[in-house]
Amino acid sequence: MHRLGDRPLLADLVGRANAFDPIRLGAACLVVVFHSFLLTRTTDPLQAVDPNLTLGTLGVSIFFAISGFLITASWIRRPQLRRFVLSRTLRIIPALAVVVFAAAFVIGPLVTRLPLPRYLASPETWEYASGNLLFDFRTDLPGVFTALPHASTVNGSLWTLAVEVKAYAIVAGLGCAGLLGARRGRWFVVAVGVGLLGLTVNSLPDGFGPLHRLLDGLGGEAAVNYLAVFMFGSALYLFRDSIRVDRWAIAVALVMVVVALPTSFRFVAIAVCLPYAVVGGAYLVGGLTNRLDFSIDASYGTYLWAFPLQQLLVGAFAPTAVGLAVISLPLALAAGVGSFVFVERGALGLRDHRLAQRLLASSSAG
Repeated sequence: MHRLGDRPLLADLVGRANAFDPIRLGAACLVVVFHSFLLTRTTDPLQAVDPNLTLGTLGVSIFFAISGFLITASWIRRPQLRRFVLSRTLRIIPALAVVVFAAAFVIGPLVTRLPLPRYLASPETWEYASGNLLFDFRTDLPGVFTALPHASTVNGSLWTLAVEVKAYAIVAGLGCAGLLGARRGRWFVVAVGVGLLGLTVNSLPDGFGPLHRLLDGLGGEAAVNYLAVFMFGSALYLFRDSIRVDRWAIAVALVMVVVALPTSFRFVAIAVCLPYAVVGGAYLVGGLTNRLDFSIDASYGTYLWAFPLQQLLVGAFAPTAVGLAVISLPLALAAGVGSFVFVERGALGLRDHRLAQRLLASSSAG
């Protein structure tokens, strides 16, 4: 095992003890804290720097940095499109389906201001369920949370899942084109990341209509920034044989992010520097966390369940932002543990189910 004073290649650390799970859980908690401010109409501490910069921005960026690294590694290990799609589907859809249907058909009927027959007959109820399962983000359920400070939004976290799916599609497309396995292809991944940042660093002139349409098609500036973080996380894995992991370099990367936060280049620093700090840090401290039990990855479930739970708490108690964070964090973490134990772990096990193996075998034979 490498000591913290060593400067190993990233390739030497891949497959060793890491702290990705606790870091993702910490990122999910950042999002929960941010939503505690959002849902009580209180200013997030980072919004004092810029209204578009929040604790949630950092939390979601950490998610995308780790995802870019690990999803690319997954494709490189098994460059099979059907298996890739199956794995990603089983990772995202089951837990998402549970939280979406619970919101629409458990929470909604309990708190809606409409008569139950009218609520269930409303097309908006069914569009919420079907739309969110198809990554067409829907926020409202009829008569639900309409009197809260952040009115009518049932689960504001779900919009980033569509961005995640787009990132998976980019990896699959580049992989099928043979660009992820080729040494030259890895520079194309960097170019994609730079190009994505170029769409958002400055406002595009009015004459650049196609670029405006591309930006809108990708989900807007926030989505494109997260996609850029994902691509630089992906590039870390592709350049793993050339990148050394050093605690001082990680510290410098973090300082560059902090220094850039008040400037217009904050998202460039987040996209370029944060993935190295997060991934490198995950391996450097991995040896310190490997004695802890992180076999339960509660980060995804925590992220999915926190927002509707927080809205329920706001409706019941009208807490302050700090009070909401204190109450909702343990509840969201418990929901995240339950999601992993009762939904996600079983769904992931289906990858090795006999039927799944037959489908993969038949697709390979074809």
